[in-house]
Amino acid sequence: MIRAAMDDVCFLLNIQEKMMEKLSKVSSWRLSVQSELYCRCFA
Repeated sequence: MIRAAMDDVCFLLNIQEKMMEKLSKVSSWRLSVQSELYCRCFA
């Protein structure tokens, strides 16, 4: 049971890492779009 739990934890850590990478990419994209819109509105 302990071995199975350890495998599950490793699997979940991999999923978390991939989700954080995607979130970072999406967040960066949104920030760049918002910055561009802000610059156009107030330039």
